[in-house]
Amino acid sequence: MIRNILFFISIFSFTACANSFPASSCNDKYWLEFSLLKFCLQKNNVSSVNVMNSDLPSMSLIYDNNEYIFMKQLAENVNGNLHLKYNLTLTEYFSALANGTERFDIKTAFEVHELKSVKDISELSYGDWRVYTLISTTRSFDEIFILNTTRKEFIYHIGGEFNKTQALKLISLISFPKI
Repeated sequence: MIRNILFFISIFSFTACANSFPASSCNDKYWLEFSLLKFCLQKNNVSSVNVMNSDLPSMSLIYDNNEYIFMKQLAENVNGNLHLKYNLTLTEYFSALANGTERFDIKTAFEVHELKSVKDISELSYGDWRVYTLISTTRSFDEIFILNTTRKEFIYHIGGEFNKTQALKLISLISFPKI
């Protein structure tokens, strides 16, 4: 009986914290800045940083033997302006995807982002920032979208191959600016 109660408590605790914003693991020791986002990566775990030739700020980074692509994005590059077709902001669009809201043709949006179900996308909130992780074993490329709800021009995109735990760890290494 006690074992069953503990089991349900642990499941409830995990579910309640599943979309919690990860605590920062930085202690204000940031040494890498990318377009207003500051990172406190362990220097010994970074084997490469390359600035990419793009109209918008972008870089590739190899950290802990994993390659990540960091880009500042325009809304039309994120989803081909599909959100405008449904008269939604980009934040409302991703929130609807994460919550499985039937405000629009979710099947088309899932195809655009190579998602199979709402389990493949998570939404996190931190002040005016929203973070959406798109992670699945069927996707060719996992993604994190970082959006500001008050300043629509702040759209950041992190791509690579990672699982939810790695994504949350990466997010915990970022300082989000107050704008």
